Amino acid sequence: MDNSQLMRLALIISLLGLLCLVLLVGFVQPVPYSPNKAQLNREVKLTGKVLRVQQTEKVAFIELVHAAKTEVTLFKPRALSLNENDTITVRGVMEEYQGEKNLVAYSITR
Repeated sequence: MDNSQLMRLALIISLLGLLCLVLLVGFVQPVPYSPNKAQLNREVKLTGKVLRVQQTEKVAFIELVHAAKTEVTLFKPRALSLNENDTITVRGVMEEYQGEKNLVAYSITR
């Protein structure tokens, strides 16, 4: 094989790989949140009411009421307009910090 044929083959395989990734992204969904240790370090989706919001310049700490109180941390690129008693849906990764479960959010929708 000469160099141009190898380049074409590499391009075709790369495009097929990207196409497979795009198709697989549609099937990956976060699991609904339930308070157990099995969901630590996994992506979860949680809907609940805002109990308290504390904001600093780059981080927002939200206390959310679902089945139980859940602390949510959002590293925010812009101002966040949330009020108490708002119902929101949070997507993020459940982590444990100082013995407490904490949801590190990457997406919040109303």
